[in-house]
Amino acid sequence: MSDAEIARSLNRTLRAVEIRRSKLGLLGEASIEGRLDLIAGPYVAPLARRRSRLYCHYRHCEQVVGGYTDAPISWPRVLKTGRHSPIVTDDLARAVRTESEIAVAHHWGVSETLVYHWRKALGVGPITEGTNRLYQEYKPSKLPDDVAAQGRTTARRPEVRAKMAKTKRGQGSPEIAARNKKIARRWLAGESSHELAKAYSVTPGLIGHVVRALCSLQEREARPQPRPRWTDEEDARLLELVEQGVTSRRIAEDLGRSYDAVTTRRSKLARSKD
Repeated sequence: MSDAEIARSLNRTLRAVEIRRSKLGLLGEASIEGRLDLIAGPYVAPLARRRSRLYCHYRHCEQVVGGYTDAPISWPRVLKTGRHSPIVTDDLARAVRTESEIAVAHHWGVSETLVYHWRKALGVGPITEGTNRLYQEYKPSKLPDDVAAQGRTTARRPEVRAKMAKTKRGQGSPEIAARNKKIARRWLAGESSHELAKAYSVTPGLIGHVVRALCSLQEREARPQPRPRWTDEEDARLLELVEQGVTSRRIAEDLGRSYDAVTTRRSKLARSKD
């Protein structure tokens, strides 16, 4: 049975089936068709003794070697308890910059999420040479023709286009906006994130996102607002008071400006006269 048929029978996406295959160690269509092949190998693991140190490009510091991973490409790992974590040495960093996510995840025995974090730490974009090869050679087989045609038809509907436009402009649905406001009010009242997650049937991560957005908004509102530009009337009044011998502090009180603003404006007007 093909991955597409398995996805339909399990009501899962094709990508979910491929990821699950990789986690279970089952070779499926991806490996048969060459999607997991490395295009810039070979990659040679550095020789290192246990408890020696190697520089890690992901953590930006030296790491103590705890041995080698049990993966298709055995690699030095960090000395720690729990799941083995490879040390991102020069050759592994080169693979992260060149290969696709699924290829790196398969050959180094890690999750695609960890490969994503490696890319982010190394400043690698979403498209690498290996990813580009996958898009060019295997994207046509990702979706059956009837499913792709149905998706294109749905995307052309006016209501769908309007919804996508609102999302790009940052305007979500009114129901979600109202819910987030209630979450913010209850969080300010002292309720915990886990209590709010249970009350609204959402994840604690979403509560954290709403809270961070609220804190960011409060910080922006607390910032002092910039004063409007100096008008010709204010400049004339400033020059008049200067000629009368009024101090800058008194001028600031008269014009409703700060002392620093008045002194800066006086210097600027004096230079423009010269």
